[in-house]
Amino acid sequence: MAFLSRGGKRAFRLLSDLGKGVWREMDIRVGDRLQMKKKHPCGSFEFVVLRAGMDFKIQCTGCGRVVELPRSKCEKNIKKLFPLPREEGAPGGL
Repeated sequence: MAFLSRGGKRAFRLLSDLGKGVWREMDIRVGDRLQMKKKHPCGSFEFVVLRAGMDFKIQCTGCGRVVELPRSKCEKNIKKLFPLPREEGAPGGL
C-alpha cells in the first residue's frame, strides 16, 4: 500500500520485515503494473507505467487510454504495485 510521508510529497510503502513494519520509498519503473484506488471510467483498476519521472504516463489495461498524471497524485492513488521481475545486478533506471 502507498502512503504519503508527513514531511514531504514522496510516497512510501509499508513492507513486512520479520513482523516489523519498514517504510521504504516506492520504486516505480517503466513496465510495472499499478492497481489504483479508483477505477477508470471503463471499469478497470489496473494501469501499466509507460513513463516515470516528475510525471507518470500510464496506460489503462481495460481500454488502452493513456493518461499523464503528476507523480504526487499518481503515487497517492496507488493501491498495489506489481513490479516486473528485475535481474540481480542489473542497473536501475527509467
